[in-house]
Amino acid sequence: MKPIEIIDVVKACKASGEEVFNGIITGVSTDSRVIKPGELFIPLKGEKFDGHNFIQDAFFKGAAASLCNSKYKVLDSRYKDKIIYVKDTNQALLDLASYYRGLFDATFIAITGSVGKTTTKEMVASVLKKRFCVLKTEGNFNNEIGLPLTLFQLEDCHKLAVIEMGMSGLGEIRQLVNIVKPSISIITNIGISHIEKLGSRQNIAKAKLEILEPLGKDDLAVLNAESPELWSKKEHISPKTIYFGHQKGDIRVSNVKTERENVTFEIKGKYGNHIFNIPILGTHNVMNALPAVALGFEMGLSKQDIYEGLMEFRPTK
Repeated sequence: MKPIEIIDVVKACKASGEEVFNGIITGVSTDSRVIKPGELFIPLKGEKFDGHNFIQDAFFKGAAASLCNSKYKVLDSRYKDKIIYVKDTNQALLDLASYYRGLFDATFIAITGSVGKTTTKEMVASVLKKRFCVLKTEGNFNNEIGLPLTLFQLEDCHKLAVIEMGMSGLGEIRQLVNIVKPSISIITNIGISHIEKLGSRQNIAKAKLEILEPLGKDDLAVLNAESPELWSKKEHISPKTIYFGHQKGDIRVSNVKTERENVTFEIKGKYGNHIFNIPILGTHNVMNALPAVALGFEMGLSKQDIYEGLMEFRPTK
């Protein structure tokens, strides 16, 4: 994270009071156990935990400041000029992430899908880092807590950010894309994950399609042609689209073969005919590789760069 003024944190988080604050923060942490000197502590509140119980621990470890829900009072007077009172610390985390993202002109790529989104994210990042400095979501930090923490890793060197987005209900991806403001969105597929909450594949598709809402007509949506819920939107999506699939789409895959520890496949369509390998077993992973191939060509990488980027991919553990 590049340092930011504490007064800018106050403004971004819509904090109350005028008693703050000189100084800077050099990072953000929601875990007092691993906070580093100079960082901002954000105590989150959930059903079974309350980070406010650890504000003093964060200061003992050198926190530069801490957010605090307005209804709490930190009794230790030593820290009164380091407490930033907000209405809701969980929302303040999102507000601060939105502010921080706005400091960068990088291209943001958002990825969601019922399955394969983490593998696709890793493949896209592996290919694009052949030419660009890339930030990517680590592990599955893809929700309203993990995504802001990913954005706080942005530095001026980053030209691209590959951001994974998960959801379990309607409106959740909308909240995330409103922070990230991507210009490229990828939907790997529509399946039945979370159907117990959303009730139907149509509602799952509706939730996933929220990832396209910020895109303008000059932006790009990369979509799975084999998902009927996505293919049916072909004539109704405003940004530029690239569909990928087996039998239909702008980029199509064929001749899939497993060779030792690799899967070899051929693509045809918009970018010509090419053969690629991926160093992971499972022919289903070819579909996860297609968005990476498409974005590689779209961003001007050579076939060799794309080939090497795919071969340098390593699955998350």
